[in-house]
Amino acid sequence: MTFAADPSDLGAVLGTTAGDTDADAARTGRTGRTDAAVVRRLPGIAVAGIASIAAGAVHAGAIGIHAEHPALARIFVAMSLLQLGAGLLALMRPDRAVATATVVVNVAAVCGWLVTRITGIGWIGGLEVAESPQFTDAVCAAFGAVAAGAALSALL
Repeated sequence: MTFAADPSDLGAVLGTTAGDTDADAARTGRTGRTDAAVVRRLPGIAVAGIASIAAGAVHAGAIGIHAEHPALARIFVAMSLLQLGAGLLALMRPDRAVATATVVVNVAAVCGWLVTRITGIGWIGGLEVAESPQFTDAVCAAFGAVAAGAALSALL
């Protein structure tokens, strides 16, 4: 016996029917949800993921430039890993917890950048004195702000 499904009938492919309610789907284990459906429910999460990855890549590129200050270089390593991870998770697993993590990581990065530009951070070598914004770090902060804003909009 052969079974042929119309590719345009996503419900048949996923094992759901037009009459299934959420309760029916939960009871039978057939939710019919796809990653595309989750992304539609969290608009902006893909933009947040891409922007977070971009900010993480810029931070990764800046690690070597700050190698003369080991503590600062470690902060750049940690921030790049956090932003890259949050961005990849936002693209691969777009849900509310990941969107929240993306907001937290990128808000922390942008706030840290703002503090280094306004007052400096006396207890981190290399950041004791406030610096004027440079093109690369301003772009990185902009990517972080876009990531945080897009992830926050996905949550609302």
